[in-house]
Amino acid sequence: LRATRQLSKMAGKRGRIAVLGLAFKPGVNDLRSSAPLRIAEGLIALGHTVIAHDPKVKSTKEVRVAGTPYAAAKNVAVIAVLNDEPLYRALDWKRVASLAASGAKAYACSAPIGQLAAAQMQTFTLGGPA
Repeated sequence: LRATRQLSKMAGKRGRIAVLGLAFKPGVNDLRSSAPLRIAEGLIALGHTVIAHDPKVKSTKEVRVAGTPYAAAKNVAVIAVLNDEPLYRALDWKRVASLAASGAKAYACSAPIGQLAAAQMQTFTLGGPA
């Protein structure tokens, strides 16, 4: 997937990545046909450490799931928001940026989330800057 390559490049070799939103859409725990899960698995296959969060997904066989988005963001090079979960619009992006590694970047699947994140850190969407 194009997003997998872009995130891998943003994180650098073996960089830690937080994936926020694992389900195929907000508000469900269904991982069947989930592009965010495929992206996370692809990043792991490329050698990245991936820590995910989704308010409806408590665990997966493939990806470590944190209890909060803030726990997932700790010491990561990239925070990738991969579904438009309302919880992620309400995040304290200043706090997220302070928990992430110095110089961390955000990747947002939607313009509203991208605009919120961009106030605190360098932010990209599929194909370019937010």
